[in-house]
Amino acid sequence: MNLQFEERELETLKADGDYTFEPIFSESLPTISIVSEDGKNDFVTQPNRTEKWDYTKCTVSITGCEDKYLMSEVSAGVKVRGNYTANYDKKPLRIKFDKKQAMLGLNHGIKQKSWVLLAEVKDQSLLRNLSAFYLGHRILGSDGYYVTDFRPVRVEINGQFWGVYLLVEQQENKDGRVNVPNAEEGYTGNDIGYFAEYDGYYSEEGPDGDPTFELNYHNWGEMNGPNGKVWPSQQGYTLKSDIYDPKQADYAGKFLECVYDVAYEATKGKYYDINPSGVSLARVTGNVEIAKHINKYIDLNSLVDTYLLQEITCDPDIGWSSFYLDFDLTDGADHRVRFEAPWDYDSALGNKAGFCEDGDGYYAYGSSNPWLTLLTGQSFFQEMVQAKWAKLVETDSFSSLFSWIHRYSDTYEEEYAENYTRWPGHLGYNHQTAGELREDTRNCASQKQCASMVSDWLGDRLTYLSRKYGNSEEVRYAPSAKPTLPQGYESVAYEAEGLSLFGRAGIANKAGASGGKVVTLEHASSGIRIENEGSEEREVYLSLVLPSQINTADISPRYEVRVGGTPIDIGTPMLQRRKGSSSAYAEAIIANPIDLPEGSTTIEIRGLGKAFDIDQIRLYSKTK
Repeated sequence: MNLQFEERELETLKADGDYTFEPIFSESLPTISIVSEDGKNDFVTQPNRTEKWDYTKCTVSITGCEDKYLMSEVSAGVKVRGNYTANYDKKPLRIKFDKKQAMLGLNHGIKQKSWVLLAEVKDQSLLRNLSAFYLGHRILGSDGYYVTDFRPVRVEINGQFWGVYLLVEQQENKDGRVNVPNAEEGYTGNDIGYFAEYDGYYSEEGPDGDPTFELNYHNWGEMNGPNGKVWPSQQGYTLKSDIYDPKQADYAGKFLECVYDVAYEATKGKYYDINPSGVSLARVTGNVEIAKHINKYIDLNSLVDTYLLQEITCDPDIGWSSFYLDFDLTDGADHRVRFEAPWDYDSALGNKAGFCEDGDGYYAYGSSNPWLTLLTGQSFFQEMVQAKWAKLVETDSFSSLFSWIHRYSDTYEEEYAENYTRWPGHLGYNHQTAGELREDTRNCASQKQCASMVSDWLGDRLTYLSRKYGNSEEVRYAPSAKPTLPQGYESVAYEAEGLSLFGRAGIANKAGASGGKVVTLEHASSGIRIENEGSEEREVYLSLVLPSQINTADISPRYEVRVGGTPIDIGTPMLQRRKGSSSAYAEAIIANPIDLPEGSTTIEIRGLGKAFDIDQIRLYSKTK
C-alpha cells in the first residue's frame, strides 16, 4: 500500500455551502406500527445492555402521514439497540428491512435497510437529539458532511401504543450516509474505507462483535485545555465498517495514531509527514505552515464544524463514546481523517447534572476527547471557528432553531402528552435516570415545560459563545420570541427587589394603580396579594420578573396563582430575557390572561415550597 497525501490551500477550509436545511414537518405525527411474527412483545421488553437479542421477524407499516410515505406490512427484523439506554423500560429500536426502503422522506427519500427509533427516555423534552441534529445539518451539513435526518413519530407494537420516538438513520458507511466505501466481501487489503466510533464500550464487543482497536496517545496527559492539562478518558475505537481480516483493524489504529501524532507534534512546532506505508512518520524541515500541514491529514473543516457543534451542545458523552470519524484509504481518495455523523445528545443541552448546566464556559475545548482538545487552542483554528460562527449567524441558523423547538412543542402537545400517559414514570422524577439528570429536569411537569428549559438553556449558551466567537459583538439570543401583547394594554409595575415568598419585604407601586395595587404582603401561606379596585371589567396578564438563571420550566411547579381564591391555569409562561447595565433578569409573562370583574378582586401569588426571589411584579391590563 502506497499512500499519497496532497497539500491543500487554506481557502478550502472556508467552504460556503448550503445553509437552507429545514426538517420535514406535518401537523400530526405519523405512526410506525411494528407487528412481530409471534405477536409477543418480549423482544422489546426483555433485552438489556449486555444481553441484546438478535433480530425478531416482523412487519412494519406507516400510517397517518402523507400518501407518498405510506407503508403496509413490509417484512423486516427489529431489535433493541443502544448501550445504557437498552436498560430502560422504553427501549430504542433498530429496524432492518429485508429489502431497502425509504422512510417518511428522510434524507431525500433514500432507500436503506437499516433505520433507528430513539426512545429519548433521559430527555423529557423529547427534543434534544432533534435540536442537535438540526444544528448539525446547519453546521456540518452546510459543508457537505453527513448528519442523520430525523422525524418524530408515534410507535405502536403489536397494536399497543408504545410512545413517541425519533426516527433517524443508522450510523453506517452506505451511499447517502457516511461516504466511505466498504471493503468487498473477502478482501483483506488495507486500502479500504474505515468508519470508526470513539467508543468507551469497545471492550464489551467480544469475539462476535464489531472489530476494535486502541490508540496509544504518546502525549497522554499533556493535552492542554483552557484550564490546564486534560487526559483522554479512554483509548478504544470500534470499527463500524466491514472488514475481513483482523490486520485491517490493526492498520486502521496505527494509521489513525500517526495522524494524531502529526497534528499534536505540529502544535509543538515539530513537523512530520506520514510515510507512504501509512504507519510511520518522517521529520519535515524548512518552513511549514501549520494549518496547511495538518490539513493534509485531517479535514480541518470537518473538525471545526464538529468542534463547534459539540461546544454549543455540551454533550457529556463526547469524551467517552458516540463520537465518529472516518477515512478513505482507497486509491484516488484524499486519505484524510474526517469528522462527521454526530450522535447521541439526550444527555446534552444542559440535561445532565454537573455538565454545563448554566450554559457558561468552554466545554468541548476542555473535554477529555483527544481530538476536540488537540487544536482548539491554536489561533488558526479559532479563526476558522469565528468565520463559521459568522456564517451561521448571517444565515439565521441559530435563531431558527428556537422557532422549531416551539413549533414541535406546540403542534404535538397532544402526542407528547400521550407519550407520558403511556410512560407516566418518565416525566419529572424517573427512578431510572434520576441519578444522572439535573434537578430542573427532575421537576418538569410537562413536555412543554421541558421544551422551554431546552430553549432557555440554548439562549444562554449561544449568548455566551457569541461573546467568544462573534468578533467581540455580543448577541443576546432570546429563547422565545419577545412577548407581544395586543395594543391598548397598560403596564403597572411593582418593585419587589429581594422579595421572597418565605419572608417579608418591602414592595412599592412604581406606576399608577389603574391595573390594581398591592395591599399587603403576608407569609408564604398567603403569598402576595394584588387587589384590583377597578370600576370596570379588565383583562390582565400577570408577569413575574425573576433572576436571569430562572427558566420557564421552573415557574408552574413553584408558584400558584389564584384569582378571587380560585387557582387558575397559568400555562407555560412566555419568557423575555432582558439585560440591564449591571444584571440580567427574565420576565415571565403568564400565558393565559386573567379576567377581572368590576369591583374589588384579589390576585394571589403563592409559593409551593420551592419559590425563589422575585425582582419585580408587572400587570399588563386593559379595559374589556
